[in-house]
Amino acid sequence: MPKDDYTSILDKTDWKKTIQKALEEAVLSIGQGEIFFYNVEQAIAAIKAVYPNWDADTEIEEGIKKIQKKHNAKAQHWIDTHRREWAYIWTKALKVLDWQTDLYMELLQFIKNMAGKHRMLLWGIKSVPEGYLGEDTNVSDDKTDS
Repeated sequence: MPKDDYTSILDKTDWKKTIQKALEEAVLSIGQGEIFFYNVEQAIAAIKAVYPNWDADTEIEEGIKKIQKKHNAKAQHWIDTHRREWAYIWTKALKVLDWQTDLYMELLQFIKNMAGKHRMLLWGIKSVPEGYLGEDTNVSDDKTDS
C-alpha cells in the first residue's frame, strides 16, 4: 500500500465507532475527576494498535512517555520551590489532583490530535471507483434529472 494513500485508516478497520465513542466519552467527562481519567485511558486503549502504514501503539506510547516526563519535571520543580507548602497534606492532595488533571487533559489533546492527523475521525476519500463514501454535496440522489 503506498504511503500517500489518503484513505482514512479506520475505513480499513472496524474500530472507527469504538474510537469515536471513547473520545466522545472522554471529552464529555472533563471535570469529573476519576471518571475523566478512566475515560482518557479507555480512549488511549481504543486507539492503540498497528494499522496499515502506521504503528499507532509505538507512536502513542512514545508521546505518552514524553508528556508524562514533562509533567513530572513540572511537578518536581514546584515541589522543590515550595517545600513549606508541600509539607501540608491538603496541599499535596490538591496539587496532585491538579497535576493529574493537567496531565490527562494533555493526553486527551494528544490522542485527539493523533486521531485527526491520521484521519481516524473522517470517512476518508469521497469518491472511489464503486461510488461515493459518506455524504457528498455534489451527488444528487434524485435520478429524475436526466
